[in-house]
Parts: sequence; structure tokens; C-alpha cells
Amino acid sequence: MRLQLVSLSLGMLLGLSCSSPPVSPVKKVSLDAAAGDETSGDDASGSQGKPTDESEMDSGIGKVPDPSPPERDDPITDPNPSPDPVKPEPKYSLLFISGGSDKIDVYKVNKSTGATALLKSNSTGGAITTFLAVNPKTNKVFGADERGNQAIMFALDPASGVLSEQDKLPTAGGPAHISVDAAGAQVFVANYGAGVAESYSVTGSKLKAVSKKSPGNKAHAVHLDPSGKNLFVPCLGDGLIAHFTLDVGGSGVMTEAKTKSLSVGTKGPRHMAFHPSGKFAYLMNEYEGSVQALSLSASGLILLGGQIPSTASPVAGNTGAEISVHPNGKFLYSSNRGDDSIAIYSLAENGTITFKKTVKTGGKTPRHFSLDESGSWLTVANQGSDEVTFFEVNKSSGDLMLSTQRLPFKSAQFAQIVDFYE
Repeated sequence: MRLQLVSLSLGMLLGLSCSSPPVSPVKKVSLDAAAGDETSGDDASGSQGKPTDESEMDSGIGKVPDPSPPERDDPITDPNPSPDPVKPEPKYSLLFISGGSDKIDVYKVNKSTGATALLKSNSTGGAITTFLAVNPKTNKVFGADERGNQAIMFALDPASGVLSEQDKLPTAGGPAHISVDAAGAQVFVANYGAGVAESYSVTGSKLKAVSKKSPGNKAHAVHLDPSGKNLFVPCLGDGLIAHFTLDVGGSGVMTEAKTKSLSVGTKGPRHMAFHPSGKFAYLMNEYEGSVQALSLSASGLILLGGQIPSTASPVAGNTGAEISVHPNGKFLYSSNRGDDSIAIYSLAENGTITFKKTVKTGGKTPRHFSLDESGSWLTVANQGSDEVTFFEVNKSSGDLMLSTQRLPFKSAQFAQIVDFYE
């Protein structure tokens, strides 16, 4: 008790001596006020904002009030939760934006406030990198160049945001998605145009082509499972998810699994996301935007329940684009390009999905979105309105609060915050 009192007194003294003048937070938009019913078709875009200079990083988005969480069907909970391990603060938190322009923008992010400052707008020399994969351990960024049909590797300086091209290799054609393993030793590309999945090994500043497989028509993504031992490839044209096992040594060699693929119907399997427990996966179907729960087993994927709609009522011409699981494992999110919204779902302990509601993205045609490592921020690449919008995430309820901050980018197709610790 005495130690606690001494620490408290010292903290109060330090707080008095080090306090700074109050700052004005960036205004946030109440979705109820801006959009009316969150499942309606009303546009909830806020006023146009500008990124701050780096010297203004202390001002930004204020905190979201923490409302009581709504009732959920059998949510994932721990009756005796242990305290989260203390994790060091990242040295850099960077936002990467790419899309239909021959550049990659890198912003510094203050994750306490959400404020951003542009570090560097990197020219790609004509390459259109519509999807990126970032490895913070090796300070490498990999791009799928849709225009040049190639995979490109960049070296990153996290302090300046500068990207330097190191190597590039041709792909089979029409690359739509790229991923990298945790060690930064293996890179995978899905070629939508050619229906081919490819792998590359990384050695220093060089890429080497390793495997080339034809999993199915319109291969749309390449997803590593949490173990890093399995690669899943949703093939939109054939309504299946192909399954490959990976070489233990991390060479990039792809081998067809015993259960080569799982048929998931004709809704157009596009992208996947994995539950942090490693027990479940979730599939985004492009046609109609429905989502599907899957169970991960030793033999591969197993369908878990039926397809869940991504809107409260049908939306004519709707297509889904991206899907992501919150790091706490309690919530699932997907994007709807038909009504420009993010769908929010709760996840039960057995992996099943319950639709909650949708919220407007504040932009048009949400092609891509992602959650940061802490699950505090969600960034949306709105392709149709040429901008990236921001949400603060309520970790208790899964709800999203739209900010007024907007970052311009022509045909934005990728937006992700990545933490760097070294």
C-alpha cells in the first residue's frame, strides 16, 4: 500500500510539472446524427479534412465514449480473464495507402489521437500497386502491380517513410492480392487474370520465383493461416477455396493438401480472415456480400453454418470486398460496395456469426479496409470517392465512430496501419 501511495504521489507531481496546454480534438461525426438509421442508404460523409503536419501530431481525434455493450449471442468471453501482457509502445505507427495511382503514400499516425502526418509520397515509377503486404520485422513492403503484371519488393525506412525499390519479378498475369509470411521470407501472389497462385522466396534484396499453381478460375487472394503452415486461395470463378501446405523451412514451396479444395457455392469467394484463436476462418463472398464461417481442422476447412447477409435488407447490386476479424476475437467486419457501408457482426464462442448492423464509410465504394494491431482504428480505402476515411473502434461493443479526417488518394484501394517496434 505504501508503495502505491508513493507512486501515486510521484505521478501527481510529475503530472503537474509536465502538463501541457489543452489541445482541440478533431471533430467526430455521430453516425446516428449524420446518417439517421445506420442501415439506411443515406450518405454519412463528413466535412473534408486535411492531414496534419508532423508538428501538429498531438491534436487529432478525441476518444469515443464507451457505451454499455449490446447483448450478443454467446460472445467469446473468458469467465476469469487474465490481464493482457504489457506490450511495448511501437516506435513507429505508419499508414500505407495505394491504389489506382502510381504512388504509395506513407503517413505517420498518432494512435492516441488518430492524427496523421504525411511522411512521404513515393513514386512507383508507373507501377499500379493495388494491394500491398508489409512486413515490419524486415522493413519490407511488397506490391502487386496490376498494370505491369509483376511483384515488387521495396525497402522501407520507417523514420522517413521512404520506399526504395529493390527487386521485381513478373507474375502469371492480373495480380490482385499479395501476402508475406511473418518472417518476411516467403511472398505469395494471387493472379486473378490467370487463375494462378505463385510463391517467391526473399533473400536479402532479391526475390526468387519458387512455385506456380493453378488452383481455380479467378484466384482472388492468398491467405496464410495463423500457423503459417497452410495457404488458402479463394477462387471466385469456381466457387471454391484451394488449400496448399507450405515447406517447413520457409522456402516458399507450395504443395497441394490432401483435401485440395472446399466448395463454398456460387456467391464468389473473394477474401478470408482468421480468428486469433486459430480455430476459425471467415469468408467474404463478393456476390451479394454475404459472409461464411469456416472451421479450421487438421484436414483443412469445414463449412460452419450457412451464409450470413451483410445488410439488414437486400441491397440491389451489392458486392462485398473485404473482411477482417477484430484482434479480441469478438467481432467481424466486412465491406459493402452497394450501399457504401461496413457491416458489423458478433462472433460466438463456437465461431458462428450474428449480424449486428451497418455503418456508412463516409465515402464511396469501400474496396479495402483494415484494423490496426490494437483493434483501436479501422481505415477504409474508398475507391469511388478517392479517399481514405477513419473509424475509432469501441472494443467492448464493436461499434465504429466515423471521424472527419480524410486523406485523398486517387482510386484508393488499400489502406493499412502497421506498427514497427525496431
